[in-house]
Amino acid sequence: MAQRVEGSATNSHGTDDPLSKLPTREGWAQPLVLYKNYRLRPRFAATTMHLRNTFEPHHDDIVLATNPKCGTTWIKALAFAITNRSRYEFGNHPLLFRHPQEVVGSNPTNRARAYFA
Repeated sequence: MAQRVEGSATNSHGTDDPLSKLPTREGWAQPLVLYKNYRLRPRFAATTMHLRNTFEPHHDDIVLATNPKCGTTWIKALAFAITNRSRYEFGNHPLLFRHPQEVVGSNPTNRARAYFA
C-alpha cells in the first residue's frame, strides 16, 4: 500500500503554490497529488489547474479528446472534414495535401505545457 508523503511544493519563484495544499501519496516513480479525485503527477496537476483557471471557450470551439495512440490524428481529420465539408472542392481539399496535424489547430494543453516548462 502506498505511503503518505508530506511536503510543500514551491513554484519557480520560491513561494507556496496551490499544489502544496493537495494531499500527496508516494507513487512508483514520484509522489502523486490528489486533485478532483484523480491521482496525478504534480506537473500534470499544475497544468490542469492552470487550464481550469485560464481556459475560456469560444462559441465555435470543438473539443476532441482521445487517449494517446487511439486514433487522434484520424479523429482530427474526420472532424475537420465534417466541419468544412462545404468549404472546399473535393479535388482541392487541404487533407489531400497536408497532414491533419497541420490543418487542425493546436490544443491549449500544449500552450500550458510550455508555460510550466
